[in-house]
Amino acid sequence: MQKAVDDHLDCIEEFINIPQLKNYLEGFDKPDAVTEVLKEIILQSKVEFNFEDD
Repeated sequence: MQKAVDDHLDCIEEFINIPQLKNYLEGFDKPDAVTEVLKEIILQSKVEFNFEDD
């Protein structure tokens, strides 16, 4: 799972490449895994950009 998160973050760090991101997400067998990866990407993005929820 960590490799998937790292791959997704690479897409976001360099350039938001939606087709490439969709290809990675389609590779998951379980819908729960996609949700968990997306949650982690959101968390990492918030940390990186110093974003706080109200």
